[in-house]
Amino acid sequence: MREIVLPKLNTNDVTYTLLEWYGDDGDAVTEGAVVALVETSKTAEDILAPAGGVLQRVVGAKRECAHGDVIGYLFDSEAERLAFASTVTADAAEPELVITEPARLLMERTGIDPARVRGLGKAVIRRSDVEALIAAAPAGPRRYELPRQQRAVADVVTRSALSIPAAFTAMWIDTARVRRAKGVGVVELLVRAIGTLRERHPLCFGAYQDDGGVLVPEGAHVAVTVDAGNGLYLPVVRDVAALSLEQIAAALAAMREAARAGTLRAEDLAGANIGLSVTNYADVVLTQPIIPPGMTCMLSLAGTQRTDRFALGIAHDHRVVNGRDAVIVLRDVKRVLETGVT
Repeated sequence: MREIVLPKLNTNDVTYTLLEWYGDDGDAVTEGAVVALVETSKTAEDILAPAGGVLQRVVGAKRECAHGDVIGYLFDSEAERLAFASTVTADAAEPELVITEPARLLMERTGIDPARVRGLGKAVIRRSDVEALIAAAPAGPRRYELPRQQRAVADVVTRSALSIPAAFTAMWIDTARVRRAKGVGVVELLVRAIGTLRERHPLCFGAYQDDGGVLVPEGAHVAVTVDAGNGLYLPVVRDVAALSLEQIAAALAAMREAARAGTLRAEDLAGANIGLSVTNYADVVLTQPIIPPGMTCMLSLAGTQRTDRFALGIAHDHRVVNGRDAVIVLRDVKRVLETGVT
């Protein structure tokens, strides 16, 4: 008998949701086969069979579970599985309340209490069921439940505000000359420019330590904000200094598409040591980003759809980076963006 143990999928989550199993009790699976799908606050991850064998589920779909939990077993034979199953009550066999995606989205948007949905006594909750509850709701204040992704954003923002004394500086940048010469977008140029800063400004790529030190890892790994309408994400372009503009453009395009499709993985969102906040609304001229815990600097970009001249900002942890240093960083980025010389 081999255990199927839930691995650590996201450092920010305490629990995950087991969305579905890709097999029933008694099914034969091969080593490395996908046996379950688990949802974290950022993405959905496949769970692979650690060995071949006959499957026995012990945690049912739509249930919360944590890192290290045993969610199933693999047996050498069906007889061995049946002997085990006769001694336990399988959680996977219990009936599940299924909420369709349209119903769940309407619940989140209107603040319908999940307890009211469960009180309907139905096995499957559809949008029409939620609409009936809304019509029957008494007048008065309504509670709205934030989606899991937004709760994760709220946690990061709160920890940042409580732990990082941030300052902010902005500077005008004119990219007309280089954009015409290079034929690429401002975001790609800026990510490439950030990658050139690490040798001259290592503290901007560090993480403040409680003992007063700053841990600076190897490489420039740039997190870029992506909001495709289904939540805010910070996927990471790794080792930027070693990439060409074309490679950076391809990486950013792949990140945006994965965010839209909801296929970003936990590893796509980990390992950043500096960040870039991008706001694509034409009438927004400046944004002041938060600094995610574990970083000291977060640059910001806005208004690039209107003109080649825009304000580039930098939010910086004032324990590590002083105002004068922030101005020098912006000037170095300005020089790269306006001349193309790294």
